[in-house]
Amino acid sequence: PLITLDSSTSFTFLAEGTNTITVQVAAGNALIQDTKDIAVHEYFQSQLLSFSPNLDFHNPDIPEWRQDIGNVIKKALVK
Repeated sequence: PLITLDSSTSFTFLAEGTNTITVQVAAGNALIQDTKDIAVHEYFQSQLLSFSPNLDFHNPDIPEWRQDIGNVIKKALVK
């Protein structure tokens, strides 16, 4: 089990195959739990992206541009 107060977490599976993950979230008196089976096919390295303020300046009021750029980079990495 991994317990954290961070808003996100990551985990690296050591082998390919089907894995069952369970996520449990607690807030006040509420507790929510969800379980999913995920398939790990191969190792995939993720890249953290950071954007300069210039991109925000040239793309005002367009919040989708970060997602669009991320999709383009993801497709390039997959190839």
